[in-house]
Amino acid sequence: MTRDMLLPLPATISRHRSLEHHVALAALRAGNCNIELIGRLFRPVYLAYFVHETLTGRRSLEPFRISEAALHTVAARIKAAGDWSAA
Repeated sequence: MTRDMLLPLPATISRHRSLEHHVALAALRAGNCNIELIGRLFRPVYLAYFVHETLTGRRSLEPFRISEAALHTVAARIKAAGDWSAA
């Protein structure tokens, strides 16, 4: 690992990623989703999981499992319909 990989993210990158996640969620809720946006929504779920695991261990993981399963379900449903524009 490099030194930069071990340091916290700069605030500008953190804000940019936060905005990406919010826009992806808003697009999904508005029915304007695509495969790229679904992928972006997995990132905050996994990030929150890793932070939670680091701080509290592997207990109380159900909210993360539910979130991950919901994203998989939406992706599968949209893929089966062949229409990435309507979630």
